[in-house]
Amino acid sequence: MTAKRVLVIANKSWEVDPLIAALLHDKVRPSSATDFDFIHHPFLIDTRDPDNSDPEPLPRIQFSCTGVNVEVWCLQDLMNPKASGSSSKEKARVFPRIFEHAEPPPSAVIAVGSGFPRGSSANGNVVVGTRVFVHDPYAAEPPADHWPVPAPDTVVDSKVPVDFFRKVQEVTRLAAENRFVVPPIRAASPPRSSPVTGWLR
Repeated sequence: MTAKRVLVIANKSWEVDPLIAALLHDKVRPSSATDFDFIHHPFLIDTRDPDNSDPEPLPRIQFSCTGVNVEVWCLQDLMNPKASGSSSKEKARVFPRIFEHAEPPPSAVIAVGSGFPRGSSANGNVVVGTRVFVHDPYAAEPPADHWPVPAPDTVVDSKVPVDFFRKVQEVTRLAAENRFVVPPIRAASPPRSSPVTGWLR
């Protein structure tokens, strides 16, 4: 039986580096995490070949956790070095390569970044939910490198039962919060884990 595959995808290099540092720390990483494979880590983002527009799609690290294969990716690693690190169009171009890297198709995807649905920053957060509202702020006046958002101003439902997230939080909240690392700039205060009203519904 093929082990399930879980993808952890960070947006920028400065987000994936501390994520991996935490995963490798003996007081933070899950005790069941084993068989670490440092496929593309450490990696200095400014050492990319500027003439290679299609770097090889490789995860930073891979490991096993309770019988699941976990891959940690950095989206910026796959982008054309000449493109802006914030280019949605370039991200959309390379994003499918993560899913095509190996078999089987991922059973779960965890996106790590600095987004927050309440309009205020809480750096270091990970938002988990069953629904995503897709909005294109540049639809009226698209820039030259504009990526047209599919199904704009639409709620995309992942069909994952909401109770799944509530149960996970009930079981793991305290253990997770004891391991939180507080970012130095505009962090959530106090560091905590909680469902976002209106997202987990």
